[in-house]
Amino acid sequence: MLQHTFAALEEQWWEPWFAEYMRDHGLTAADLADARNNLGEAMISVIKARDPTVALRENGFSDLAPPLQAAIFMRMGQVLLASIWAGIKDISQPDSAPPGDLLTIYAQTRQAMQRLTGEVTDAEDSTPPADT
Repeated sequence: MLQHTFAALEEQWWEPWFAEYMRDHGLTAADLADARNNLGEAMISVIKARDPTVALRENGFSDLAPPLQAAIFMRMGQVLLASIWAGIKDISQPDSAPPGDLLTIYAQTRQAMQRLTGEVTDAEDSTPPADT
């Protein structure tokens, strides 16, 4: 997904609304390339980090201007929605209920989002750390 997100950040794939957003916030394709590098470094670090916010902060992504972070997250969201849509279509039949695995993925995603937003801290998290 990250590879697709990084590709979607290339200027040739910008929709008019995204180009306008970038212009309105004084952001360039070079700014996105630099931010992409920060995020890539953070994703490498997240393998060992228990808290994703630490990895993002340590690699400078969290220090980027909020409109630049938002631009990355907008594209990431588009890729995520496309991936989810394709995955659900691949594993389900028309008019069927969502598969149980999808509910598990949703619960895991919610837990990760709670950590990202600070709703859950290390002290409150009962999830055992991943083996490193």
